Amino acid sequence: MNRRKYLLSTLGIGTGIVFGTSIGTTGNTSIAADINIDDFSIPENQVDDNLKFEFSRFNISTTRIETSDENPLEIKLKIKNENNEEIKKHTWEFVLENENNTNIDIEKASTKGELTPVSFDSINEIIENEVKENDNIELKFEIKIKHSGSIFIEETNNIFIDVRESKIPESEGGDIKEEIELDGDKYRLHIFTSNGEFEIDSDTKSDILIVGGGGGGGGRRGGGGGAGEVIQKEIEINENKKDVIIGKGGEGGKFDGRGNSGEDSKFGDLTAKGGGGGGHGEDGTSMRCRSSQLDGKDGGSGGGAGGGGGNSNGCGSGGNSIIEDTKVRFGNNGGDASNYGGDGVGGGGGGAGERGENEQGSGTAGNGGDGKDFSNIFSNFDFLNEEEYQFVNEDGWFAGGGGGGTQNSSASPGSGGNGGGGSGSTSNGNDATQNTGSGGGGAGDDSDSSGSVGGDGADGIVIVRIGPL
Repeated sequence: MNRRKYLLSTLGIGTGIVFGTSIGTTGNTSIAADINIDDFSIPENQVDDNLKFEFSRFNISTTRIETSDENPLEIKLKIKNENNEEIKKHTWEFVLENENNTNIDIEKASTKGELTPVSFDSINEIIENEVKENDNIELKFEIKIKHSGSIFIEETNNIFIDVRESKIPESEGGDIKEEIELDGDKYRLHIFTSNGEFEIDSDTKSDILIVGGGGGGGGRRGGGGGAGEVIQKEIEINENKKDVIIGKGGEGGKFDGRGNSGEDSKFGDLTAKGGGGGGHGEDGTSMRCRSSQLDGKDGGSGGGAGGGGGNSNGCGSGGNSIIEDTKVRFGNNGGDASNYGGDGVGGGGGGAGERGENEQGSGTAGNGGDGKDFSNIFSNFDFLNEEEYQFVNEDGWFAGGGGGGTQNSSASPGSGGNGGGGSGSTSNGNDATQNTGSGGGGAGDDSDSSGSVGGDGADGIVIVRIGPL
């Protein structure tokens, strides 16, 4: 798909149009005017018929002029095409607040009417003939300043606009393909919630989000699962197919087991690691802090540690993030269970935005670490059905850690981190929000024969943003 771009060729964007210095006389009043259209603008990369100019301020330096409601200063703007045909005009009338030896900014002067910007909403207002690639459009801007019926300033300046062809890339792939608008610009999203291929017909820069699968919460007094690694960066995508793999979330740990770690997500050769599973707690009589099963597993973000039993120290350590947290890669460690036992409680799983919280003492589990908010880049997905796509409920947040579990109903389980982390429980841990890459919640201490299990971690996601279009 080809679209036209219109670019200024003789004037920098936003620099203003300067009409020089002239001196006019009306009666006994002389005026020196250095006229600038300061707020002339044309946004970059405008396409098709969306060319737009705006003019909203003039600066005038006066030596002496007297204005009133009955005798205002008039500023007239005319814009003509290359055939000297008028295509736009506008008149402002002003009563100046300070009339002696001053620079007048007419935005600060009182006016007889609203200071209305002048704009073209369409290239068709400028030229009716077909515009081809490498053509130039020439526009003439005429300024006239009148007072008491006399014209004392008349200036003309020309600008040229280059017309260039711009190819908007065609792209395919993903479970969801949708065009969105952010801050006035249009973008195309490709959202992968399952394995697939991404294909584009030309090299282009794109924003990408890759989230690994979240870790499962630990069984019995378990720690929360760690979130999958998050990669968010601008990349150059080559003109070929890219394999996309969505990492599965780890299953929650059984009664006496740690949570399973999440799987890696991939886009081409970029890999976001899965989150670590949460550790499981001890029973207060047998392990006495000697088992590595207490520790959260390492991962994109580490799992939280399992809690201690009634008469022993809860001494598990949170799992480590195995990535280097940078400006484009995000992951954090899980929380520890380092306080004295009592009611055994687990630590929170690490999130993309912060570390999992440590066990807070007898009866209070650690909260999962918060994830990261990417709604300013990829939107809040309000165009999707929240029942079909659970991640919509997180409003653009991803990769929260799971909350720690607790020994009994009188204790306080940890909350899941923002971005979809599953909350801890006094029985079975809560699952993470699907396709957020978040960690599952740690289990409590159910007394039935089957035991309590940790919440499942969420599958990851891959999102590609093309644009602006």
